[in-house]
Amino acid sequence: MNEALPISLILDGFVVVLLIATIIYAARLSFYLKRFKQSRAELEAIIRNLSVHIDKADIAVRKLNTTVDDSAQDLEKRMIRAEQMFDELDIVVQTGDSLASRLEELAVRNRKIIEGDDGDIADLANQNPSKAKSKKGSKNDMGVFSIRDPEMETGQGVTSNQGFSLDDDVLSDAERDLYNVIQNKKGES
Repeated sequence: MNEALPISLILDGFVVVLLIATIIYAARLSFYLKRFKQSRAELEAIIRNLSVHIDKADIAVRKLNTTVDDSAQDLEKRMIRAEQMFDELDIVVQTGDSLASRLEELAVRNRKIIEGDDGDIADLANQNPSKAKSKKGSKNDMGVFSIRDPEMETGQGVTSNQGFSLDDDVLSDAERDLYNVIQNKKGES
């Protein structure tokens, strides 16, 4: 029996060592599970916080898209208005260029008449017969400088270089008023 005691003692010692190892392992596992629960709670808080921020970002993106759409529509309206204004200004410039060209031609022709370089003085005679007699007279004898437009005097449809007639809605109100004043002045004389 002496021999049996030491084997049972060895076995008991071995079981005790295994029990101690199991207790240590269970204590460590309990510690890790506790940390995991704490980490899980922290992770859940982080996920909730992230979810809130994602929702806020989604709302901000929707508002930004709405603002961009509104701005795009406003910009499109402004671009259309700018194109319309550009077209109107282009017509005004073309009309002004046409009027300037006609005035320049008339000024050159009248200068030739006043200086006596032009053989035809009929236009000047129609305007002031007493001055028409001195075809080669001095500039002082010619009186007031004037520009005459036969097309305007006869009332024919006046056209610009671009083919717009006075009856079209191309000329400005100021040009129409000037035309009417000229026509009234002709009617008075």
